[in-house]
Amino acid sequence: MPRGTSRLKRTPLPQVSKKRQRENRERTEMKKTLFPPWTRCAVPKCKRLYQDVHEPLTRARGGSITDPDNSVPVCRRHNSELTLEPDWGYRLALLIHEWERTPLAVLASVRRQLLADETPVEDIAYCHHCRIWRVVGHDCDTQPDEETVRSGPPSDLDIHEEQS
Repeated sequence: MPRGTSRLKRTPLPQVSKKRQRENRERTEMKKTLFPPWTRCAVPKCKRLYQDVHEPLTRARGGSITDPDNSVPVCRRHNSELTLEPDWGYRLALLIHEWERTPLAVLASVRRQLLADETPVEDIAYCHHCRIWRVVGHDCDTQPDEETVRSGPPSDLDIHEEQS
């Protein structure tokens, strides 16, 4: 059969699914409600206005683009930088590991506190009791066991050592 003579009806595929269109509308409304146009970038010491809404827990890791607790206003430069997953992004709770089990609402309140205080990144460390990044020397209800105290969150190396 010569090319182009098929009797099949050809319809173009939609560029965006109906579900994604609905999510995008919800996200746009959420952005308008939460972040007025004069909102500054959430990264400490950045004076730029926000251009993007960053998701600390990405969709690939199970996050939602319509959850207000999973939305942070950032400038384009810092949004691009955060895609490279820098250590400071995790320390300021602007990035969340997929193994993180702390509810997003708790992480969002910790993030707001860290960013409001403009705490230097060097003064933030991973608390194994709280299981989130916190200001060094914060008060926990109980102290962690000596076995669980490490210098940071579990790394791939730690996981491999435990499996051996």
